[in-house]
Amino acid sequence: MEGNQGGISAPEPGNDLHPGSATLTATLDQLLASKTFSRSGQLKRLLIYLREATASTDPSVWSETSIGVNAFGRKDFNPKLDTIVRVEMRRFRQKLDEYYTLEGADFPLRLRFERNTYRPCVEPHIPPAVELAPPPPPGDRFWTGVAWGAGLLALVTLAGGLFWWMMVAFANRAPRELAGSPIWAGFRSSNVVLAIGTPLFFRSADGFERNFGANLPEDLGVADQLLLHRPAYPLWNLWAPFEDVGAGVNLDRFLRSLNSTATVVSARQISSGGLAGKRTIVVGQPRYAPLLLDLLAEQNFRPRPHAPGKHFAGFVNAQPKPGEPAQFPNFAGTLMMQSDESNPDYALVTSIRLGNGGEVLSVFGDRAQTGAYIIRRLTEPAFVAELDARIFDRSRPAHQSAQIVFRVDYSRGAPTGLVYVTHRVKFAEQK
Repeated sequence: MEGNQGGISAPEPGNDLHPGSATLTATLDQLLASKTFSRSGQLKRLLIYLREATASTDPSVWSETSIGVNAFGRKDFNPKLDTIVRVEMRRFRQKLDEYYTLEGADFPLRLRFERNTYRPCVEPHIPPAVELAPPPPPGDRFWTGVAWGAGLLALVTLAGGLFWWMMVAFANRAPRELAGSPIWAGFRSSNVVLAIGTPLFFRSADGFERNFGANLPEDLGVADQLLLHRPAYPLWNLWAPFEDVGAGVNLDRFLRSLNSTATVVSARQISSGGLAGKRTIVVGQPRYAPLLLDLLAEQNFRPRPHAPGKHFAGFVNAQPKPGEPAQFPNFAGTLMMQSDESNPDYALVTSIRLGNGGEVLSVFGDRAQTGAYIIRRLTEPAFVAELDARIFDRSRPAHQSAQIVFRVDYSRGAPTGLVYVTHRVKFAEQK
């Protein structure tokens, strides 16, 4: 077809445009070769999957589960808890509009999706007809231009004012799924203490060092036996894992959307008694946040017993239900971060409403990346809505404590998947 820059001919009358056609495959190949999609690995993987799926006669290849498992490598994909397919499909449609606005503006065929499905199809693009009004008489052109200019200026001013009002009204407002969630409701319109777990470093004449067996105050008695250089003294609050710093920045932004402010401190600086009447978020494993030893001592999921100078990781399941392990992780070993990076991590999220008026949200895994990843997921409306439906019974009184265990996928060396494992909830009337 003359003038076809994309190398795909427009369909003849009656040409088959169903998802298994050669036309669709060629259209997907065209998108894969484009500059618009060249910079996104996730979207290219999605395009490759869609292209390969066109040859299948199995309708399940277009399901959210099949796309999550095969396109994005989610081995235990659960669409109720993992929103990656919906998020990437939304990004894909946005990129598709961008492509056909710029790079593919002259192409006669457009990729689209069948209504309420992930099944692609192609359709001819028919440019909208443009009707031109006859030019005004020469004597009227000046005043017509003035009138148009004044009207346009008024419209721009009105639009700018409306946009500014909308930005002020909504930019700092959290979605209803988050603001009303039992996890976050207590953190609205308050000053929140954000406690970041800090590794314990030691300083000597030879520089700085640390040891994973020396993090808690009771470890100091045997520290000299563990350190390479002596004498050395502890530096309590000078370092924080980079991922926890990033989580702190994201939480500060999120708390502003709840009309709250955040005060960032080291988790080593506060004790259980300092939680009274406050809203506190603790990010960090108990070896970095000692107050969690007392705070979680009466909960079902709690830190393991600690021997001074020994590695300290994971958490125990005090009363396992049938099929549940008695500890997480449930394999032999010490620190997760000393194991193969492809092994999963286990995260514990705990929400506690204290009798002294305080409320605490604790998030940790054995790897610093895990806590930051969980925090990000807990600020996603769709994920929190699914979690609330699974965990909380709105017909009962507010929870006194809630604990949720997740398995975090590290098969690619970074947290890329999250699977619900189990939970416990105590409601206010329970003793």
